[in-house]
This record gives sequence, C-alpha cells and structure tokens, in this order.
Amino acid sequence: MLLHSILDFIFPRFCEICKKRLEIEENVICTSCLECLPKTKWWINEKPTKKKYRPDDNIFQEEENKELILDVSEWKEKDRKQLFEENILAQKYWGRVTVTRAMSFLKFAPKTQTANLVYAFKYEQKDDVARFMGKMMGQELGNVGFYEGIDYIVPVPLTLKREMTRGYNQCTELAKGISSITGIKIAERILKRTHFKKSQTKLDGIARKTNIEGAFALDKKAGLVANSHILLVDDIITTGATTIECCKVLQKIQGIRISILSLGIVSL
Repeated sequence: MLLHSILDFIFPRFCEICKKRLEIEENVICTSCLECLPKTKWWINEKPTKKKYRPDDNIFQEEENKELILDVSEWKEKDRKQLFEENILAQKYWGRVTVTRAMSFLKFAPKTQTANLVYAFKYEQKDDVARFMGKMMGQELGNVGFYEGIDYIVPVPLTLKREMTRGYNQCTELAKGISSITGIKIAERILKRTHFKKSQTKLDGIARKTNIEGAFALDKKAGLVANSHILLVDDIITTGATTIECCKVLQKIQGIRISILSLGIVSL
C-alpha cells in the first residue's frame, strides 16, 4: 500500500472521463463517474424472480461496495428474449442477418465526457482503458447470463496497416477484458479486414453501408469456430453497418451462431 501511495504521488493518475485525479483505490474511472455512466440497462429485468448479492468487485477496487444483482436462473424464457433479442440494437439486424442476441453497454454521444473513454483508447494509445471497460462488461453482463453458451469472442478487425499504426486493435483489447472475466477464449484470425476506404465516423447511414461493403473476409483459421456460438465485439455501433457486413461473412462458416456486443451505441 505504501509503495502504491509513493508511485501515485510520483506518477499521478487521472479519471478518463472528468480528468480529476484518481484516489489510490480507484482505477481508470473515478467513483463518481462510474456511478454516472450512461448505461443502456437493457439487461435489467423489471420484474426479477429472485435477487442475490454480488461479492465485492475487485475491478473497481471498492472494498465496501456490494451491488444487488439478479439471479437469472429462474428467469422465464420470454424475459431473456426481450432483454437479449428484442432490444434496440437487436432490431437493427432483423431481416438483414441472423443474430442470436445483441447488447450495447453504454449510450454514446460524441463530444461528451463519456466519449473521452473511447477517444482515449482509439486516439491516445490507452489500450488499458479498453481492457478496463471490457472487464466491466464481462462482470455486469455475466451476472445476467449474457455470455451463456458462447464459445468464442471474435473482435471486429482492423486492416493490418491501421492496427500497426495504432499499435493494437481496440476491439481486441475490449475482448481481452471480457475474456479475463468470463474465461471465454478470443478467436483471432477468424475474420480479416481486406480494405479501409475511410472512417465511418462522419458518414450517414447510406454512405456507411456503401463504405463498408466487401471490407471483410474469412481468415485462414475460420474453420476452427465451425458449429460454435461466437460473440462479435465492436467498440461503437451507429447504424450497425460494420457488424452487419461482418455477420454476412461469418455466416459462411458451417453451423455458426452469432451474437453481438458493443461498448456503446449512438442515436438511442
């Protein structure tokens, strides 16, 4: 503890959202900002059949925090369907590609304090922020059974050139965080990005679809996930064009089932 105090004094850490200095027991995001994260909360059942307490969460290092959570073992099938298969994100895929379940963790809007999280790992080389958020998703969504039956995590890929420029793929770092909590293996070299025309960020719906068409292909190890249930992980979803294009390619794999998880979703 003394060593941590000395290091924190010499190398102060700051909250990635509000930029205030972190306390020794805090990590990446301060306690106040954690409580104010704009979560979609699509995974919350309004009429739970049973409740239980979760142990202290060492991700956030808050020793006295115990959070009341749901025990999903007694949920009715229709409740699971509504939470995981009929939310706003899932509806983006209806009639376009077959998705087993879908979830976004945060509501995202550009130029907000929460957007600082995404800017940190996309433009400031702070891959630890992506892993931290992945751990948070792994913990909270794991409590409600979202990962049940999923065999592999597949990050949405970048082109090799773009990944080398950034130093990492932010979706892979999110996946690492999820994997560290859930124990689900990350399957890389399953999907590859064949070209990058321009960023999707400033394009409208039609332009996004055109820009991303044909951008993905199966990679050399795709056959390893045949007859399995994979979780496709993206950072921010707007129209869903990128993940839809990924699904079109992934569905060529024999016996594949696909679910989707993103850190954030725009335009709720």
